[in-house]
Amino acid sequence: MKQAITSRKEIALLVNEFYQSVRADALLGPIFNGAIAEEEWTSHIEKHIDFWEGHLLGTAKFKGNPKAAHQKVDKQIHYGMEQYHFGQWLNLWFDTIERLFEGPNAEKAKNTARQMASGLYLAAWRARPERHGGPKKQSFTPIVPPTGNQ
Repeated sequence: MKQAITSRKEIALLVNEFYQSVRADALLGPIFNGAIAEEEWTSHIEKHIDFWEGHLLGTAKFKGNPKAAHQKVDKQIHYGMEQYHFGQWLNLWFDTIERLFEGPNAEKAKNTARQMASGLYLAAWRARPERHGGPKKQSFTPIVPPTGNQ
């Protein structure tokens, strides 16, 4: 049975389930697992629980800079972060919400995530060196969306 998001307990379930999906995902798993050391996952998840608690329940606990974090990861993967990465992130987020939750905060979590995905991608893209007269993307094997059934 689906439940409403009314407390940190539900937010913790949402965030933990979501990141299990992300870590196992063929497209996003290598990026997240490469950017976050195994011993840092617990604090990463707690930080995101704080973030979502603030957005959904109005409890201001989050301390961080998501824009800077995503710009750092984009640089680590040779400026290979693309819109389809954020699209997959949204798909996993929505799937997790729709599997477990219903109600106004579930919808608010989806809407907030849509705005975040667009804003974080644009912030990373705007910070790329080539946008400011710097060198173009480095040569690398791009991370491409998987084809066929996943």
